[in-house]
Amino acid sequence: MINTSSLPAALALKLVTSKRESFEASIRKDVVNAREIKAFEERIASITSVDDLVKDYQVYAFVMKAHGLENQMFGKAMMKKVLVSDPAEKGALVNRLTDKRFREIRNTLEFGSDGSAPAKFKDPDWRKALVDTYVTQKLMESQLEQNEPVGVVLHMQRKAPGITSWYNVLADTKAQDFFYTALGLPQSLKTSDVDKQAATLAKRFDLEKLQDPAELSKLISRYTALAGSGTASSGSSNPIVQLVSGGGGTNITSINLSGLTALRAGKYS
Repeated sequence: MINTSSLPAALALKLVTSKRESFEASIRKDVVNAREIKAFEERIASITSVDDLVKDYQVYAFVMKAHGLENQMFGKAMMKKVLVSDPAEKGALVNRLTDKRFREIRNTLEFGSDGSAPAKFKDPDWRKALVDTYVTQKLMESQLEQNEPVGVVLHMQRKAPGITSWYNVLADTKAQDFFYTALGLPQSLKTSDVDKQAATLAKRFDLEKLQDPAELSKLISRYTALAGSGTASSGSSNPIVQLVSGGGGTNITSINLSGLTALRAGKYS
């Protein structure tokens, strides 16, 4: 996999976007990832209950990692309660937890209230979709380590359709950082009351626009220009720039710089 750590955020994102299949193929070929994917594909159909799931370490680890919950794996007792919670019940545990990832994994797996596994565990299309989710999560995590702004954008692209209020954003550290940077808000605002933060964000951006791909793309461009303004520059001689631009690395760099200049001048505010 190409390392994007030395690239400006906008250029690194362009590389990941244009070569995404190659990035994902590398993730699938990784020894650890390949082993976990294989274990999931081979054994999920034989899982008949939530107890079976948590007892099978590799399969349990796979579904937790696919939802970005690797650091919650130790809490098996709580996870069992989450997975059998009824989202339709207002007081259900899955509804009391502020982290939406718990609801996502509950809705993905859909265990019965008695802990029984759903029939879809035997569905090849469902299994493929969850493997794709795992790979997407791994790609985001790898970029957070190599080029954090790119990882944040990948996170936002995945989460944007489900964001319905600014409180969703404020409960998600990466989404919060994305909007604070893209909208040019001072970091000091993060120490203020949550309601004040939500009100300030609402004045700066209409969340309904997130459902418009063009608006989301515009916001991402603003974010990468500002978030990447302090990263290392890359000239046309950089082979990765050549890979992205087909030899036009200088043009891409100049476009990014002109966009950044416009942002700083308040053109898009």
